[in-house]
Amino acid sequence: MKNQFKTVNETSKLTGIIIRALHYYYEIGLLKLSNISEVGHRLYDNLVNYISLGKQY
Repeated sequence: MKNQFKTVNETSKLTGIIIRALHYYYEIGLLKLSNISEVGHRLYDNLVNYISLGKQY
């Protein structure tokens, strides 16, 4: 299965968490990047799954 990386913007829309909060979580080490795009955008892969799972509890 091919990795489907999501940008911070896409992750924000899918999870309902504002972009600045996602950036802050990255800055304090709560989130880790999966990759960085050619133009320097932060990319995540399984983040949406983890956040969605966390919201169920």
